[in-house]
Amino acid sequence: MEHRWIWPFELEEQIGAGAMGVVYRARFVKNDRRVALKLLPAEIAADSTLAARFQREMEVLKDLKHPHIVHSFGGLCEGKQWFYAMELIDGGTVEKLIQASGRIRWQDAIPLALQTCAALEHAHSRGVVHRDVKPGNLLLNRSGKLKLGDFGLATMVSESKLTAAGKTVGSLHYMAPEQITGKTPVSPRTDLYAFGCTLFEMLAGKPPFAGAAAGELLQKHLKSPAPVISEIVLDCPDALARVVAKLLAKKPDDRYQSAAEVAADLGELELGVVVKPSRGSLVVPKSSAKTVATPEASDSEQMTTSGIPRNWPSRAGWGVAGLVAFIFAIREWNRPSHQSIGPEARAGLQSPTPEVRQFAIRILTPDAAANGHIPDDINRLLSDSSPLVRAEAVRAISRIAPDDASVQGTLTRMLNSDEDPKVREAANEALAHPPERSTTRVMGYVVSVLAALLAGLALWRGPRWIRHILAQVPGDK
Repeated sequence: MEHRWIWPFELEEQIGAGAMGVVYRARFVKNDRRVALKLLPAEIAADSTLAARFQREMEVLKDLKHPHIVHSFGGLCEGKQWFYAMELIDGGTVEKLIQASGRIRWQDAIPLALQTCAALEHAHSRGVVHRDVKPGNLLLNRSGKLKLGDFGLATMVSESKLTAAGKTVGSLHYMAPEQITGKTPVSPRTDLYAFGCTLFEMLAGKPPFAGAAAGELLQKHLKSPAPVISEIVLDCPDALARVVAKLLAKKPDDRYQSAAEVAADLGELELGVVVKPSRGSLVVPKSSAKTVATPEASDSEQMTTSGIPRNWPSRAGWGVAGLVAFIFAIREWNRPSHQSIGPEARAGLQSPTPEVRQFAIRILTPDAAANGHIPDDINRLLSDSSPLVRAEAVRAISRIAPDDASVQGTLTRMLNSDEDPKVREAANEALAHPPERSTTRVMGYVVSVLAALLAGLALWRGPRWIRHILAQVPGDK
């Protein structure tokens, strides 16, 4: 194969092509590293609009640094040929994964969707709308990590568009209604519609809309209700079907407002946990049976022939209640300072996606704070590879055990030694403004002790009180 040079890169085989340029596998001669080199040939660069989009893509990628977005090493113009280098992702794409397997199981699609949400949220938070989210632009490395690529159509929300009013750009199977008509400015919710089409295709093996001609397909995006994914994929959970349906809403205002909101709902599905508001206190219905006793019976008459009191079941019941309350109080006072959590929550904390680990910490923190115990699994995330997760773990332990001396020491250590400024900021905030101590655990102790005292009192005097009350109930004539 004949090799070409664009110094300091040696071009090898072509690995992609499109309207926005050609992509080659290339060797960076200074360290022999393989990269992906995207070129805008001179004949294409002659089109001022395409040249401007290519330059915009370079500018956008230069500012987007995220684990789930293809990393750019920068570029320049040599003569009339623009080019830039980016990391080489050689594990295929989600599109090829769908083609190879027919469709992706919903359990496997959720982690891919969460990584896509993380990439979109990062881009959107910096004012970048991708405008071409689709399975072919979701790249996978050999370990299965997802990277969002091809920002050739990306635009900045705050700047003028490179597309003329009324002109459609993007991939037809994934275009939001407002992207088709051009009457409404594109926004992050435009990407979320395309992501909904992409998620639908992951689960069903085909996009939600198809047509024999481009016009027919676009009209379906504009007017036809999206198919219900759970009617096509019978094992798809209803909660996931609702996520897809909301992403595919025709009006932008009816969709999710951010990728972070989508990730929150998908994260609950991956964790197997549904967070619901408290339903209030448990109400135990009263028995409809009426107890009747003989009022004339005295203490001495409440004996069996064997000398056992006739009210021994009542005494035994009160005794068991007192013993249980006493054991509960002792257990609360002597609970170890750290504890483990259940397998479902642990799965969230051990997810390969940082955003899911961060979300799992947030879910577990209130219960742990109520008990005053830091789960070992959260403690371990203080050394997580993701700064976002470490910062969330720092905030969590400061809320769970604000008065614990070892927690204060941990926060001080994180403040002085962690390499990421966000983690140090979280530790500094926790030390400077410690959360108020939760009274839930103290109230639990008080209630437990009172329950034990009341149970003991009931054991001592309960049977007599009950007989006195029942004595007031008239018997059957």
